[in-house]
Amino acid sequence: MPASANCDIYVKQIGVEPPFRLTSDPAEDSRPAWSPDGNFIAFLRALPGGGVKVMLIPQRGGQERVLGELDRSGDEAEPLVAWTPDSRGLVLPSESKAPPGLVMLSIETFEKKRLTSCSAGFDDSAPAFSPDGRILAFVRRSRAGFDIWLLRLGQNYEPQEAPERTLASLFHPNLAWTPDSEQIVFSSRSGLWRMPAVTRGNPKRLSFAADASSQAPAISRQGNRLAYQAMKWEAHIWQVKLGQPGLNPGNPSKLIESTRMDKEPAYSMDGKRIAFSSFRSGFSEIWTCDSDGCLIRQVAAAPARKPSTCTVSDLTRCRIIYSCSF
Repeated sequence: MPASANCDIYVKQIGVEPPFRLTSDPAEDSRPAWSPDGNFIAFLRALPGGGVKVMLIPQRGGQERVLGELDRSGDEAEPLVAWTPDSRGLVLPSESKAPPGLVMLSIETFEKKRLTSCSAGFDDSAPAFSPDGRILAFVRRSRAGFDIWLLRLGQNYEPQEAPERTLASLFHPNLAWTPDSEQIVFSSRSGLWRMPAVTRGNPKRLSFAADASSQAPAISRQGNRLAYQAMKWEAHIWQVKLGQPGLNPGNPSKLIESTRMDKEPAYSMDGKRIAFSSFRSGFSEIWTCDSDGCLIRQVAAAPARKPSTCTVSDLTRCRIIYSCSF
């Protein structure tokens, strides 16, 4: 990819050609969304001082169009725009001067039609159409958390009834529909889950993506592929042998390591053991080992397998003191 002073949109045909640069504006471009018919790409362009423009461009380049402005950042956890299944419109949050909610914008006539409304202190985002166009799933957030709502639609995407809340108090969920329009795969604090959208039923966790790092699911239209983001940070605990006061210490060496994040070590009073926090299980939990890094074992699990942030404060021979936020 060519060097660039900021973030732009590129198109890459897999295994055939170098990336094709689609945008070159001095402002940052992000969050591309391909129309279902493959003809256009919608994306966000950063505005000075915050907020974004919603932009539209042909998939092989050409004249850009501004579809609207949003008073929010393009780096939020959830998507801000979604294409209608017929590729004729986009659903996006209402502009800052309008009541909060979601609106549908025709890319042909620029006509706007309101789909959802919410009270002050709430906000609707992360829209996702079912492939058959009968249901719009979205996330409604407030200070209490993030909830998944469903809005049932008729012809021309007309709302048929008030939206219905299905799941509450999630953490920045992203939504993806199965091709049969029957189920939704979503991300939460404990990985990826699927839930029925047409019938009643409890969500089920996907066993292969059952930790906090699994986010942002996407399902192929054929339904035989699921892509998702798995963030696996590596941070190791190192040691350095100290010499006499005033002398340079020796070279650092790894003491505790894994394929995830190990951090916040604390020695026992007798120096024989170390307590530390680690994401090696997929969640932030408390572990101990001998002073040489061997005999590692878990001593405190995250309640209900929810991710936590733990800081070891002290370690005695018999007790560990640590703080957790769930």
